[in-house]
Amino acid sequence: MNINVEIADTSVPDGLLRILSQLPTIEELTDLEVTITLTFRAAYLYRTGLVLLATWRKSLPTHVKVVVDDSDCAEASKRVLTSTGFTEVIESNAEGPSSIHYHPGRIPIQPIVRGYSTEHAISDICKVFRDSIGQLNATVFKTLLSELCENTYAHSEFETPGYISANLHKDTYEIAIADSGIGILNSFLEGTNQEAKNRIGRGASALELSIDGLSSSKPGRHFGYGLFIVRRVLEENRGRLTIISGSECMNVEMYRKDLFHLERPWKGTFVSLLIDTNNPLPLDEVYNEGVALLVPEGTQTSKTAPTMTTTEIALAEYGSQLLTREIGIRIRADIATILSGGSRVRVLLDGVEDLTPSVADESFGKLAESMGRDRFREHVLLSGGQPLLGRLIEFVVTNRIERK
Repeated sequence: MNINVEIADTSVPDGLLRILSQLPTIEELTDLEVTITLTFRAAYLYRTGLVLLATWRKSLPTHVKVVVDDSDCAEASKRVLTSTGFTEVIESNAEGPSSIHYHPGRIPIQPIVRGYSTEHAISDICKVFRDSIGQLNATVFKTLLSELCENTYAHSEFETPGYISANLHKDTYEIAIADSGIGILNSFLEGTNQEAKNRIGRGASALELSIDGLSSSKPGRHFGYGLFIVRRVLEENRGRLTIISGSECMNVEMYRKDLFHLERPWKGTFVSLLIDTNNPLPLDEVYNEGVALLVPEGTQTSKTAPTMTTTEIALAEYGSQLLTREIGIRIRADIATILSGGSRVRVLLDGVEDLTPSVADESFGKLAESMGRDRFREHVLLSGGQPLLGRLIEFVVTNRIERK
């Protein structure tokens, strides 16, 4: 079986919607020998639009062969297909390109896998923004991107890699993250948020729920910050947020939300952030706004148990940037070991720059769930650090407790 997919435009969302209407589904690829040719006829290629295609390629069965035909492309587009690592990823079985070509303002397509490579890609994206634009709270921005990548790990269920890329072009900075996992709708349906399930059952859009700030597939009311914070930041920035998942595409621009239906569903989730570099990116204000939705200023995060000895544990010992659930597991195990010896724990937050909600949930949320709210607050004390960190920990603890 030979299948040809014509690609004249990789813009977001219009170009990608046209591409998705042509991509064959896994159910259609039943022949033992299948070759899919991606025929590019573009005069200009948006690099971030290639992220979805790279992710799609890695989700295909092993018997499917995919090749790139760039013979009708402009020379500049041919160079993009090569320099981003796209052609190599598409035509080989490797997760990522064997060599990465860096150019100012451009982050090539890279697989989202746990460990150094993803953290390095996120750091590069933040560095481009900081060096080229000069107005950025790198801590919050890095935490935000890390949380979106953490969602990719969860959605993909470690079966196939997701991909990330970024490109600074004139007055815009576009970042794309994609996975080929269960998708947002199935994440809701398989989750524990009954209210969200009921709303979907009554016809609500899963993508609309994912960005409204009070609904999530995660337990309780936890919305993971990711998409809600992204939406609010880009609304204030006058940028654009595009989400593609399942049979839906949501485009948010200038406070306007447009929802499109896909005839051929995308098995996974694609998120594109288009940032206007001429406008502020109010990360601090919006991030605090998200926390304040559920955790008011001055919330009590711990109580004092007067007759108990106290052992201090500094989170900075685990790193200044706490981004993955593996780190959260280590923190929880170390705190639990101290508690088992009869001492309470004072957790020092000083020196911690990044703490994703996923890490906070893995370390403190699960611990509070097993101990109970009152006992957790009596035995685990939070001290120092940015005020937002303590409120974030209280946020995930509240959600864990309320789900029981």
